[in-house]
Amino acid sequence: MYSSRELAQELALKRVADAIDELDASFRAADPAELEARIAAVWAMVGALDPNLAKLASRYAKGCDWRG
Repeated sequence: MYSSRELAQELALKRVADAIDELDASFRAADPAELEARIAAVWAMVGALDPNLAKLASRYAKGCDWRG
């Protein structure tokens, strides 16, 4: 049996996985601004699950233009 914390984490991971699947399915049809917002939303979900990972990701992203 899951504890309430484990269940909450499991549900949060499912939401992240579903969001990634939705991104994959609509990647070619999405306009760049919408895609960027959706990717940022996924990273926010991941950051909520693991604040240390969010800190690392923000350090890597500083000064970086992901659009090439």
